[in-house]
Amino acid sequence: MYLRRNLCSIRSGWLACILLMLALGSFAQQGDRSGNSLALATEAVAPQRFIAAHGRRALIDGYASAGLEIWAYPFEILSDYRIAFRARGTTTSINGQDILSRVVYEPDSIIRIYVGPDFIVHEKLFVPLNLPGAILSYSIQSTHDVEIDVHATPVLSLMWPAAIGGQSATWNPKLSAFVVSEPANGCA
Repeated sequence: MYLRRNLCSIRSGWLACILLMLALGSFAQQGDRSGNSLALATEAVAPQRFIAAHGRRALIDGYASAGLEIWAYPFEILSDYRIAFRARGTTTSINGQDILSRVVYEPDSIIRIYVGPDFIVHEKLFVPLNLPGAILSYSIQSTHDVEIDVHATPVLSLMWPAAIGGQSATWNPKLSAFVVSEPANGCA
C-alpha cells in the first residue's frame, strides 16, 4: 500500500511539473509578440519596477521609469541616465519616463518602448556576457526626425568596498576625456 501511494504521488508530481512547464511556456510565448518565445513583456513601468541587464563584468540597472546606473566592475561609470525626445528643430522635449509604455525582458537584453504623440522609440539595453561594457541602442519609428537628448551624471567611482571616498571626475577639454582624481594623495 505504501509503495502504491508513493507511486501515485510521484506520478501526480510529474504531472504537476509537466503542466507547470506547459503553462510557463505558454506564458513566455504570450509575453512578446516579436516571436522570441523567451521574452516577457510588461506594461507595469511604474517607478517601483526594477530592471537589470548584466553580464559578468558590467551592469545596467535602475528603475523602469527612472534614471539608470551603468557599472563596469569595479567602477560606476555613470548614474541618472535618462532620455528625452524632441522633434528636430524644436526646443521642447518630452521626458522619456513620461511616455515609457512597455518593458520587454529578453534573455540577453531589455527593451524599453516609448510611445510619443507621433513616434515610437525602442531602447535596447545590452551588456556583453564577458566584457566590461554596455551598449544602449535606439530605433525610431516616425514620419519626421526625432532627436534623443541624453542626460547622465558621470561618476567614475570605485564600487564598495573598494571605494576610498573623495574621488572626483572632471572633464578635460584638451584630452577630450574625463580625468579621475583622488585628492587625499593628489594623484590623478
